[in-house]
Amino acid sequence: MAGINHLNCPSCGSTDIAALAGGALRCRHCANSWTYNAPQQQPQPVHVHVHAPSGPPPRYQQPVYVQPKKKTSGCILVLVVLVFGVVALFVVTNLGSRQYFEQAEQRRREDAKRQEERGAAATEKTKATPDGISLESNSANQFLKLLEDKKYDDAKSLVEATPSLVTTRTVRREKPFCEGNDTALHCAARYGTPEIVQLLIGKGAELEATDAAHLTPLWRCIWLNWTEYVVANVRVLLKAGAKVNAEAREGGPSLSTAHLVVVNVKLTSTPALAVEVLNLLQAAGLKIDARDMWGAHTALHVAARGGNTEIVRWLVEHGADINAPGKSSANDKDVQADITPLHLARTKLAEVKADKNAARFADKIARLEAIIEFLRESGGK
Repeated sequence: MAGINHLNCPSCGSTDIAALAGGALRCRHCANSWTYNAPQQQPQPVHVHVHAPSGPPPRYQQPVYVQPKKKTSGCILVLVVLVFGVVALFVVTNLGSRQYFEQAEQRRREDAKRQEERGAAATEKTKATPDGISLESNSANQFLKLLEDKKYDDAKSLVEATPSLVTTRTVRREKPFCEGNDTALHCAARYGTPEIVQLLIGKGAELEATDAAHLTPLWRCIWLNWTEYVVANVRVLLKAGAKVNAEAREGGPSLSTAHLVVVNVKLTSTPALAVEVLNLLQAAGLKIDARDMWGAHTALHVAARGGNTEIVRWLVEHGADINAPGKSSANDKDVQADITPLHLARTKLAEVKADKNAARFADKIARLEAIIEFLRESGGK
């Protein structure tokens, strides 16, 4: 028990005290017993020394809210850089703009002066022709270009202004294709009008002159004139005395005159024109059964194989040999009796029908069948 060592017996004053159960005490000296209530101990105060700052006490400050900084977008930075760049470029460019424009104007004046001097010199040396074409260059090629562009009035003016044009030959060119060595009459027979053809003939153009392929103006017209003037040009050339029959041989045309009609795209697509040309040629002495250079086929062979119904009918009606022998190819040595126009028509029909796209050639199949029927009825074998 707290503080028991400091108690004295109330009877004898002895300090030999023993603690009993229940909080009682007994003196061992005199055996006196009593109850002891221990006094309550008060907590001792704690003294804390605080060093107060000198001066007046601090004032109360309201707390301040600080907004966090926003991050600047990268796009805005790029835009700012671009704006500064454009402004800088504009400033730098305009620093020397005055000098630049003065130099450009000076160069323009010098170029204009040089061109004016060249033009004056050219005017002195060159005679101008239609469309600004110079006579110092090849007049035949210029004439051909005018005809291809259907500038017929300019072409006539060029003929009138250039007497030597009737004997001048074209020079080979690639675009548009021109083999070269054509006379003005060759060009007019193919691309021109009958008035231009007649004008050249009247100025002495040679009717039988040959080009690089050994074709005369008449043969060139029959074969390659795909314009609406083909019949009229043939008529003018025949009236002037052009020879009808070509010699199908090495060094000459590979086809006869009748063949040329059959292979002309314009004439075969317009049978009425083909028949009209054939009538003109027939009146001038056309050899209907003339063979090609290899002796392989007549015009009737070619027309029958090509499905040209109206031309086949005209040739047969005007005496073509309906059973003329032929060759299966140009390399064959001799003609074969069974290679007739009818045989070629049948062979071609079989080829067309065997084509996987035969449905697209229904018109040609019908024409070949009509030719086969007509040749058979006319005695073909």
